[in-house]
Amino acid sequence: MRIRADLCCYHCGYIAGTVEGDRDQPLAEARLIPSSAGPGFRLSPGQLPRCGRCGGPLYLDELSVNRVLVEADATADEDVAEPLPV
Repeated sequence: MRIRADLCCYHCGYIAGTVEGDRDQPLAEARLIPSSAGPGFRLSPGQLPRCGRCGGPLYLDELSVNRVLVEADATADEDVAEPLPV
């Protein structure tokens, strides 16, 4: 299962980007994706990401959990499908 959430600023409300990762992995291993419009977020070694607009702290919002289909699941469904009539 994959988890996705917006990175929002506590101070100005700006959506600085998104976080994507596996549900079973630590958040530190998640992928940070900057916003496509605007300054995104700022990263400093050993620090948490900060808002690229005002420098405020960020929090996770609009969390969604998505199931990722594995290729084996897709082929199993194809094997069950009935042939089309000719």
